[in-house]
Amino acid sequence: MASERVLITGATGILGSFVLAKALEEGYRPVVLMRDQSVAEARHRLQRVLALTGSPEEAGAIEVIRSDVRQRFFNLPPGELARLCSSIHLVIHCAASVSFESNQDTLVWDTNVRGTHNLLEILTDAQVPLYYVSTAYVAGAHDGVRQEHTVKNGTSFTNVYERSKAHCEQLVRESMGSGRIAGAILRPSIIVGALKDGHIVQFLNFYGFLRIVDAIATGRLRPEGVTRFVMAPACTKNLVPADWTADAIWHIIKREGPSGRTYHLTNDDPPTQDDIFQWANTLLGGNMPLAMVPDLGERPTRLERVAHMQLRTYLPYMLDETRFDRSNTDRALDGALPLPCLRGPFFDLLLEYARERQWKRLFHDPAFLLSDKVPAFSPLPRPAEAAACTHTNVVVT
Repeated sequence: MASERVLITGATGILGSFVLAKALEEGYRPVVLMRDQSVAEARHRLQRVLALTGSPEEAGAIEVIRSDVRQRFFNLPPGELARLCSSIHLVIHCAASVSFESNQDTLVWDTNVRGTHNLLEILTDAQVPLYYVSTAYVAGAHDGVRQEHTVKNGTSFTNVYERSKAHCEQLVRESMGSGRIAGAILRPSIIVGALKDGHIVQFLNFYGFLRIVDAIATGRLRPEGVTRFVMAPACTKNLVPADWTADAIWHIIKREGPSGRTYHLTNDDPPTQDDIFQWANTLLGGNMPLAMVPDLGERPTRLERVAHMQLRTYLPYMLDETRFDRSNTDRALDGALPLPCLRGPFFDLLLEYARERQWKRLFHDPAFLLSDKVPAFSPLPRPAEAAACTHTNVVVT
C-alpha cells in the first residue's frame, strides 16, 4: 500500500490539505490537480500548505498536474488522461466550493456537481476506487437523527451547497450501483482547525462567530450593553478538527476499502451553543456581555446588526442542528480515533491560531472582514419561512 499513487483533488483546501499530509505520512505517492498558471506556482502553494501541516520538505514527492475539475476530462490531453487513469490506485475527491452565499450559487453548482460528474466520467470502468467527500449536512432540513443512507427525493435544503452535495451523492451512488465505479461516501460535519495546534488554511463557518468575539475582546467592536445573537442555547455545533477528519478518512479507506457505504465523520459529543457562549463570556470578562435570543426585535444595536449580517447565512444552523448516526464510522474506526471533548480549551486554541494568522487565509486576503458600514436592519426569515431548495434530478451535460 505504501507505494500506491493516490489522486487528491482539492489538496490545498481546508480538508484536502490534511488528507494530503496524511497521505505523505502513510507513504503514499500523491498526485494533485492544480489550477495555477505554472507547476512552479503550484509547488510553492503546496509547500505553504505542507508547512502548515508540518512537512514542507515533502512537497517534491508530489506529482502536480495542471488541470481544472470543472472542465470535461479535466482539460487534459487524451494521452495524459490515459496515463493518469492507468497509474493511480485510488481517488479522494475533496475539491468543492463551500460558499453559502446566494450570489455564488452558479459557481458552487458548477464546481461541485460538474466537477464530480467529470470525475465520474473519467473513472467509469477504470477500476480505480473513488472516495467522495460530501457533507453531513446533506440531510437538509431533517428532524431527528440522520442515518447513514441515501438522501431521498423531496428533501428540502438550506442552501445550494447542501443541494449540490446531495446531487453529487446521487451521481456517485448511481455509478456505484451500476458497477461503473467502486467507492464510498464520506460526510464530515463542520471542519475547524487541527486538534494539536489549531492550524487551518482559511477561516469559515464557526470562525464567523469567533471573529466577532475576538473583535469585542480587542475593542474593535464595542458593545452597547448586552449583545444578542439569534441562536438556540441547546442547539449543538458539530465541530470536527481537520486533522482528526483526515485521519478518519484514511483509516476507513485502509480498513474497509471501496465498501459502497456512507460514513458520518461527525462529533458524537458536540458542544452546544450554550457551551460556546459560556466560553465566550468568560473570555470577555465573565460579565455575560453576550446572550442568545429567538429574535432581535425591531431595534437591534449597531453591534447586533454587524453580527446579524456576518452570520446571516448560518442562521438555520444556529437555530437547529440534526443529530448524526455514526454506525458505519464507529464500526470502521473501532475505537482507534477517539475524539476528545471539544470545549473551552479547544476554542482557545482555534482563536489563538486565527489571531496568529491575523485572520488571513493561507493564499488570499482576509476571509472575514468586519465592515464599518452597517446596513439597515431587516429580520431574516426563520428556516421554516425561508425558500427551500428542493432536490431535483438535474442532468449535467
